[in-house]
Amino acid sequence: MNLKASRSFQKSLRSLPKEVLKRLREIITLMEEVEDMQELAVRFGPNNVKLLKSGKGEYYRIKLGYRWRLGVEVKGSVVILRKIGSRENFYRDFP
Repeated sequence: MNLKASRSFQKSLRSLPKEVLKRLREIITLMEEVEDMQELAVRFGPNNVKLLKSGKGEYYRIKLGYRWRLGVEVKGSVVILRKIGSRENFYRDFP
């Protein structure tokens, strides 16, 4: 898959703990290896990758452990990294 990061996603990386950044690197590496989100769900775990119900587009939530979530938008073969945050605040404005 082709990956792109939104500007707000890039800004939010500055404030993340090191262990979350390490886990994020692992996920991004895995995302670059797979063909689509279904394959990512198989390799990473179906409970960790979930399609969110939204009339706005195709959005997925990826768990990075107990507390952290990664929000992505899929547009064709491009995956846009939209948001990363703690589960307490993640669902307020994503998608």
